[in-house]
Amino acid sequence: MDLYKRKARRLVPGAIAVALIGTALLLPVSAIASIGAGVGASPIVLAQPGHPGGAYSLPGLYVINTGTVTTTYVVRVQRLSRGNEKRLPAAWVTIERNDFKLRPHGATVVPLRLTIPGGAVPGSYLSDLVASTAVPHQHGTTLGAAAATKLELTIASDASSIPWRSIGLIVGAVAAAAGLATTVRRSGIRLRLVRQ
Repeated sequence: MDLYKRKARRLVPGAIAVALIGTALLLPVSAIASIGAGVGASPIVLAQPGHPGGAYSLPGLYVINTGTVTTTYVVRVQRLSRGNEKRLPAAWVTIERNDFKLRPHGATVVPLRLTIPGGAVPGSYLSDLVASTAVPHQHGTTLGAAAATKLELTIASDASSIPWRSIGLIVGAVAAAAGLATTVRRSGIRLRLVRQ
């Protein structure tokens, strides 16, 4: 009887060790699953200076799932980069597709639209486009990943407020009057004004 108890005592730690090894073999399978986010490396830049009151299509934001599980992504405008440029307000940028899912290593291009309000101050503007995900974990924690790229633009002064057409008409009239005066002078014609 004592022999069986001794063998049983020796087997219990061995059984526990086998159970722990079995659990350890299962853990790496779940540990391999990863959540990741990536975006295009090049900044999103408005090619030409924008004007107050203008609306523009921006280059799309390339987003890739660098992880190994299907994940939902959200894109937002948030200033992360340092610089002397003015902060580009998030309200100016329309993210035309958001809250989308990507399969592992899947990618998409998110269309972007910029609307500059009429009273916008001329100058250089900077912000960042952030693609991020947050996945609830079974233990109540939240896992997530994010990637960002710069968003840059320049706003020119509102040239449409200058009355270019009126200025052109005035310059044209002055040039015509000067040309007429030169022609009359060279022709020898004299004009005499008589008051009655």
